[in-house]
Amino acid sequence: MRSVFAVFLGVSMMFALWTPLQGFPLDLEEIPMENTTLVEMVIDETESSNLTYSHLWEQIPGKLKHVCISKNFIWGVNVHDDIYMRPYPISTSSPWKCMGGKLRQVDCNNYEVWGVNSGDAIYYRRIDGNGGWIHVGGALRHVSASGNGWIWGTNKVDQIWRLMQQSKAAWIHVAGLLRQVDGGDRYLYGVNGGQDVFTRPVDGSSGWRHVPGKKLKYITAGGLNEVFGIDSNNHLWRSQKPALGKWEKLSGILKQFDASADAIVGVDVEDNIFIHYLT
Repeated sequence: MRSVFAVFLGVSMMFALWTPLQGFPLDLEEIPMENTTLVEMVIDETESSNLTYSHLWEQIPGKLKHVCISKNFIWGVNVHDDIYMRPYPISTSSPWKCMGGKLRQVDCNNYEVWGVNSGDAIYYRRIDGNGGWIHVGGALRHVSASGNGWIWGTNKVDQIWRLMQQSKAAWIHVAGLLRQVDGGDRYLYGVNGGQDVFTRPVDGSSGWRHVPGKKLKYITAGGLNEVFGIDSNNHLWRSQKPALGKWEKLSGILKQFDASADAIVGVDVEDNIFIHYLT
């Protein structure tokens, strides 16, 4: 664990010497509006399960490459970076709605949805879709809207940044190098280029701790008492927070997912959308 953590911080300090510890201001850009037809697919249940939850995966009509879930809404983007939203819980009377704009990745909390586009520009708007997209200075490859007032993100060289959600004043550089991060109410989790897992308090009040036991390429911290991850084979795993290294394999094959207090929503390699209820 010490050797992994030393490389993690050592390389980070090298990058900190080479690059300014400020966000990279970008000009406000207009996001064009487009519409895309969503296609319903048939669910394919190929994995046996040791899952202790009361429901298995259910398919949601549509095609999306990246999704996020909050208390009352699900957001996502498709292969063309078109943005969609629908109310949660799922209802056939409230289908996907195209929200206009182009984003490559999105993440949401119960108040706002945040996203980054193909040029690493950062935007947010109200979680219910009212109002328009608001540009925030900086450049991120991945953004996480945590559930406790902090926005976290990583840029194209895996540097880590955080921002107070309420003030949105300035990005603060954080030591370390991570490929992807996700914040919950209390903890932030992230994975680096070697698929090592790290965690720290979501407010940044103490340093990084390496989480042993599993290599993961993607992680989500939105579960009430659990953190969930995806390995290089798209297998799904969970660990009880604060995640001390004991991981349990779950059923299903997904390339990306996001968790709320009572559900996980995710997408497979063909961009089919699935939901799993945690209660």
